[in-house]
Amino acid sequence: MRRRAQQYRTHPDGVPGTNLSDALRLLASDPQRALESAEILLARYGKKTACYVPVAHLKTRALLQLHRTDDCLAFISSLAEEVQGDKRLLMSKGRALHTQGHLSEALSIFQHLYTTHRATDRQLKLHGLALGRLLQSIGGTENLEQALAIYTQLRTQAAQGREHTPCDDKDIELTLGRHLQIMGGADNMDKALEIFSQLRTRAANGKVDTACDDKNIELTLGRHLQRMGGGYNQQQALAIFTGLRTKAARGGATPFCNDKAVELALGIHLQSMGGEDNLENSLTILTRLRAHAAGGQVNQPCDDKEIELALGRLLQTMGGHNNLQQALTIFTRLRTKAAGGKQDTPCDDKEIELALGRLLQTMGGAHNQEQALAIFTRLRTKAASGKQDTPCDDQKIELALARHLQIMGGEQNQQQALAIFTRLRTRAARGQVDTPCDNKEIELALGRHLQIMGSAQKQEQTLAIFTRLRTRAAGGQVDTPCDDKEIELALARHLQVMGGVHNQEQALAIFTRLRTKAAKGKVDTPCYDKDIELALGRQLQIMGGAHNLKKALTIFTQLRTKAAQGQMDTPCDDKEIELGLGRQLQLMGGQDNLKQAQAIFTRLRTQAAGGQHNTPCDDKEIELALGRLLQMKEGAENQQQALAIFTRLRTRAAKGQVHTPCDVKEIELGLGSCLITMGLWQQFDELRLEQRQFPGFEPQLLLSLRFFNEMLEAVNIAPEHLTLMGKSLSHASLAAEASAGCNASCLSQLAHCFRLLSCWPPTMLQALDIPPKEADEFSARANSLFAKAYEIEPNRQQLDQSQSWRDKEQKLMARLARQSAVVA
Repeated sequence: MRRRAQQYRTHPDGVPGTNLSDALRLLASDPQRALESAEILLARYGKKTACYVPVAHLKTRALLQLHRTDDCLAFISSLAEEVQGDKRLLMSKGRALHTQGHLSEALSIFQHLYTTHRATDRQLKLHGLALGRLLQSIGGTENLEQALAIYTQLRTQAAQGREHTPCDDKDIELTLGRHLQIMGGADNMDKALEIFSQLRTRAANGKVDTACDDKNIELTLGRHLQRMGGGYNQQQALAIFTGLRTKAARGGATPFCNDKAVELALGIHLQSMGGEDNLENSLTILTRLRAHAAGGQVNQPCDDKEIELALGRLLQTMGGHNNLQQALTIFTRLRTKAAGGKQDTPCDDKEIELALGRLLQTMGGAHNQEQALAIFTRLRTKAASGKQDTPCDDQKIELALARHLQIMGGEQNQQQALAIFTRLRTRAARGQVDTPCDNKEIELALGRHLQIMGSAQKQEQTLAIFTRLRTRAAGGQVDTPCDDKEIELALARHLQVMGGVHNQEQALAIFTRLRTKAAKGKVDTPCYDKDIELALGRQLQIMGGAHNLKKALTIFTQLRTKAAQGQMDTPCDDKEIELGLGRQLQLMGGQDNLKQAQAIFTRLRTQAAGGQHNTPCDDKEIELALGRLLQMKEGAENQQQALAIFTRLRTRAAKGQVHTPCDVKEIELGLGSCLITMGLWQQFDELRLEQRQFPGFEPQLLLSLRFFNEMLEAVNIAPEHLTLMGKSLSHASLAAEASAGCNASCLSQLAHCFRLLSCWPPTMLQALDIPPKEADEFSARANSLFAKAYEIEPNRQQLDQSQSWRDKEQKLMARLARQSAVVA
């Protein structure tokens, strides 16, 4: 090559790089100039000269460096067939096809090169790495295992035949480490960390835990620590990225450097760490990178997909209506460009499609949810070689689809999601069914889904999953906090759902510990992590009591003020915060608080409906919140409005079919609760909740309330009313059992049933063979249940006194007492 290249001297006109060797050196630093040099060389020398193919190869490599894959493939297709068959041009063609997502075509090329052209160590390495990386992109257990086998073989060969031994080839070591990282699981992640750490130590002349001068190694190690998670790893990663930035800035007046890879890595890491300061710093970095890539134009799209995706994801993380709209604009523009300029058209770039789908999922609303479902379904079908409704081997696509089905709700969607999570876990556990795997993402996803599906058995399964993850992250120490915020939050939220005084206290301890850590050790001090603050506020809401509710209100108010740029008592663009504050005011009760909550929910609804007042929106969460609030308020008009909201939600969830059951538990129970309040017993019975088999205690509790409330309407108690009493008592018992005796509402409802039964005329009880002695025990049992309910939820008595139906219960008990006295 060197002898041939010498015939290409500098162009007489002084154009730089018209020597093949010089042009090749330009590839890394200035691919545009390398392309210009290739064009000059190709124009000067005929197609039959000895160096024509090397120059053609130079041109394809330059085009690939410039991300002009279409031009690269077009140029190769213009060449003679015998030239196209050259292994170097085949490699360029395969890489271009790989970049464009034509994985099957690229696979046949790389497999041919790997099996046919392996005469030298260099050829074997070049073609082996290319094939392995493609198998990585295709994904799936079998392909990942094949790639691992290739990388392991290359490493063994480079280590003079010694297996499981580091070699001196940095490319092979880095590729193997990144592959283990992709495969996931604690064991693979630890192996990858060992590889990256060894590379760093060697590059630092044997100094352990010392920064080296190899940017590629430092970036790889930093990203791996970021991916492993946990406070210690995150801080180490931050130190690496900050060190790289300081070094690249060469001690300048500002800490910013002109190295895109370093700045992008730091920006993404700050985003992953979370907290207001980190997110703002990340936004500053990504905005500056974008402006630089757009030729200095601020707030203008650039042609760098990596920067655009990072900025869009950050805006999505930051939340708020404006940020989400900006993210949507970014992802939509990227998709249109990748689809050749066609708007509203799927493209072949999986990364862009997933980003858009996840954003639509976050934005909510029926239309957005359907669009996201279409995106994830299309990606899955494509990854499954065109087979519809068929699992694919791509974990990212499968997880995205399952989470979306989970969010959409409904029995069928939930079962489909469970099947996906279970299949992923089984595959990650090497085919062992019902066995924990080493993939944290899969375990957390499965645990959260079992939690949503309810039932005591699934709740225990979820607890086992989260506890196991925590123990592993804490180095095997049981019942010990770990440094992984995601695991700690998941465990605390589950303890919150399971209920009971002990679980609630444990959850509070976890949230408080996370907050203190995020506030740099300051106790009882707000931190800049919205997730932690919201979680703590919700926990205080659940635990109740005037003190806790006051603290929760402070948290939600502070979050809102911060999100509204410091303006107090001012709505912000963060739907999650606004809903949290509205629910808090609703929970606190009182006319003024309910009025404020209604104003919040109404404003959210108007915004989600495109600014139209008193108009239903496509956001189920907002509609449910408003419906529940109206249901709480007195007055026939409020009840009618609430009924209209739940009915509309049900019709939409049933795909437009009126008076048709839907699979969304929240909607069905919300509608049922509204019908109870309005005394529409027949319409309630038509919901057939007894036959629906919704998970959790809520359906049984609602059924008990239905029969109890009808009984309260009785003017004269007759023997047939005891049937209603029996049904209410039976369903209350089932509700208490389903909640494992840890839900205050279930225990309180059961107590109300026993207390009312204790007032029942003895003659009617005797007709059912209930002896007077057992009847005397009903009152004691009721008092015991009330005491336990108040122990679980101390503020319950205060809330109970505000319920209007309490007067009806007291009047019925008085009538029963008079009736008993008359009989006596």
